[in-house]
Amino acid sequence: MIQSPFIILFDRFLAWSPNFQVVIAVVRIRLMGAFVHLAKARELHVKVDGKKTVDEILREVIPRYDEFHDKIIMINGHPARGDAEVTDGDEIKVMPVLSGG
Repeated sequence: MIQSPFIILFDRFLAWSPNFQVVIAVVRIRLMGAFVHLAKARELHVKVDGKKTVDEILREVIPRYDEFHDKIIMINGHPARGDAEVTDGDEIKVMPVLSGG
């Protein structure tokens, strides 16, 4: 019997070889405010191939993302910056900064 070197586990793809392994991460993105309207969704599940930052991922799923200079980003409930790298299972929350009185 020939066994495939590739394993699919719960919608996550794990490629295996004797020398290396590659994992495609799945991250959950929760959007608030204007980002909901731009992305046309409150929540997204995105597969991330390789190392990516929060900003790189959000640019792919939110049109005009770069126009929002002031935004609040949280990763797993902790404040984060756009240059933070994501890992499998991370939850990213992003919301525009509001002001007023």
